[in-house]
Amino acid sequence: MKPNVMYSKFGNRVSYCWRQHNDRRKGRSGRLGIYYGRDLDHTISGAISAEYCVLDPVYLLGGRIEFRQDEDPLSISIWVWPFSLYLRVDTPVAKRIARRLTTRTWGGEREVAVHISPRSERATVRWSLWHPVHSWHSNTPRWRNGSWDLLDAVLGRRDMRWESIETVTVSIPMPERSYEANIEMRDHVSWRRRMSFRTQRHRCANVAIPGGIGHPGKGENAWDCGDDATFGMSCPAQTVEEAIGKVVASIYRDRKRYGGSYTFTPMDIAL
Repeated sequence: MKPNVMYSKFGNRVSYCWRQHNDRRKGRSGRLGIYYGRDLDHTISGAISAEYCVLDPVYLLGGRIEFRQDEDPLSISIWVWPFSLYLRVDTPVAKRIARRLTTRTWGGEREVAVHISPRSERATVRWSLWHPVHSWHSNTPRWRNGSWDLLDAVLGRRDMRWESIETVTVSIPMPERSYEANIEMRDHVSWRRRMSFRTQRHRCANVAIPGGIGHPGKGENAWDCGDDATFGMSCPAQTVEEAIGKVVASIYRDRKRYGGSYTFTPMDIAL
């Protein structure tokens, strides 16, 4: 069977097609679709599709079964790194089953899923047991829809603190004039409770600009069509000079984004 070619069988009552895609970064993927018609005019009355993916799984390990009342009434997903397999069933029988199971539920959809995500910073097990798809309710018990952080369970939760290094008063140069600002250099220190001997440090700058540095308003509402201003920001920075440079770059970026330019002059200074 050649890829990307539609084949027909049983007097064109059944057709199928195999599609294949290769990507150096995302790996290989393919899809087999089977479609069948009930009448001689080939009206599609059902479809079954299976799709696989190699080297680009959404989750590290897990599976999901979804029932919906609209399209794809039955969906099955399986992830075992580095492979992913997806099965979609859209047939009259699958529709009747999904309608029977989800008629009295919110949104007409339910899922049973358990998976571990490899794309998050922390390895987390998540589960959803007969819960609405892509939704959350505050009164839902945790055993039906919740998560468990594996790293927190093994190494303990992450604690943090701020350590102030120095606070200086500087002038931030802009084309129209210089603005006085206070910059506090500090370290963000974090560690795991069961590994307190191993800490992570990130140098940051907390910039406070009492008078604000002007830029055009966003113009999304009647109250922000005039000038606006930036009165402070926090950013990663190793030195005071780097923090000043990031503030200036941020102001220039906002001025250009909201209709100004590097020659923009705030209204209070222009007057």
